[in-house]
Amino acid sequence: MIEAGDPIALDAAIQQILAIGIIKDAGTAEREARMRARNVLAEAVHNSRLTLEVLESLCRGLSGVTGRKAVFLVSDGFIAGLHAGLGFDIRRIADAATRAGVVVYSLDTRGLIGLPDAMRAESLNVIMPQFGAVVEAVTRRSEEGMRTAMNAIAVGTGGFLVDSTNDLRAGLVTMAKDTEAYYLIAYEPTNPKRDGAFRRIEVKLPKVRGAKVRTRSGYFAADDSRLQASAPAVDGTRLDEQRRAEMGAALRAPTPLTGLPVRLAADFGSRDGAASQVV
Repeated sequence: MIEAGDPIALDAAIQQILAIGIIKDAGTAEREARMRARNVLAEAVHNSRLTLEVLESLCRGLSGVTGRKAVFLVSDGFIAGLHAGLGFDIRRIADAATRAGVVVYSLDTRGLIGLPDAMRAESLNVIMPQFGAVVEAVTRRSEEGMRTAMNAIAVGTGGFLVDSTNDLRAGLVTMAKDTEAYYLIAYEPTNPKRDGAFRRIEVKLPKVRGAKVRTRSGYFAADDSRLQASAPAVDGTRLDEQRRAEMGAALRAPTPLTGLPVRLAADFGSRDGAASQVV
């Protein structure tokens, strides 16, 4: 929030730094807060991107397994879509889940969250009363932001988020029980354009009251223009890099990949001049 230009978050960080007592003036405390914010955000973006890429790869790799698949995402939260430096479209996970028949359930391991550390009775760093409400409000917003990504991933794939509970076992049981019954619906898109746009999926039950429908949010349509534009530009080096990336994805896949392109050619030969062999 500090890197995004939130003055309230910056002020809360400055007050916490001043409360420690090592830094005395607000100017130095502000520079310290901004420096820490940059470091924290850089690490958070790196970890979040790794998490999202692995989750997408896992969903696509499960396409080789028949039937409905469930993935349990157990985490204390991460950021997604909150900063331009992330460079990952979270809709890619919804697309992968739609194509592979995967539902992602999220479990927030933080459980019930109490007061911020600086506001607890045992804390040695005393926050002035006028800043206590600010620190708590910023902390709550930060916690909600870390939870938003987990909820978006779950909702976008037809699952849900379990949070605000210290009974993690009960949360896992709730998610597992949800996989016992489901409906499989197929349809043919009415939009024939192959423009690479995200196609949203929505299921309604107009004549049923009290029912809540959870389904995958959508998928990316094929993009013919991108294929045509990129085809002439692929040289030997880029083609080798693409092949290495594809082989790496195949090696990391949780299940053997099928549908790999294979080219065969048959020829006849004879080693002893008598019996023929097919090579």
